[in-house]
Amino acid sequence: MENLNKEEAASFKESYDIEYTVEPKKSDFQFDGKIWVLINRKCYSASDAFAAFCKQTGFAILMGENTGGAGLLPIHPVYLKFPKSGMLIKYDMFYTLNLDGSNNAETGTAPDYPVKQQYALKACLEIIEKSEKN
Repeated sequence: MENLNKEEAASFKESYDIEYTVEPKKSDFQFDGKIWVLINRKCYSASDAFAAFCKQTGFAILMGENTGGAGLLPIHPVYLKFPKSGMLIKYDMFYTLNLDGSNNAETGTAPDYPVKQQYALKACLEIIEKSEKN
């Protein structure tokens, strides 16, 4: 976890390593191509969870900019009511980490190929074209 913030990690009281195993369903369908997923800061929550899945498992290649994060939360954000004012705030109670140790809420999921959003599709198609020639 080369990007773990040591100062913040020193304040951790507990940590959890949550792992899910999903067994694939048997199928006669065979796909041997590559899947490319374009991402940027607007990919948040469920789309960040999908991007993180792609990155962690190698399911797809990520191209573009870091996502907006919030996809690694084990439960939805919680609500806190202030006793005197009655004000209600919503917050993430977990500090979720990417595989490299960076905070997912702050940095999101990083692409395999970082490219500015407006050039992501073009760059993706160029890489695919080059790989087909080799």
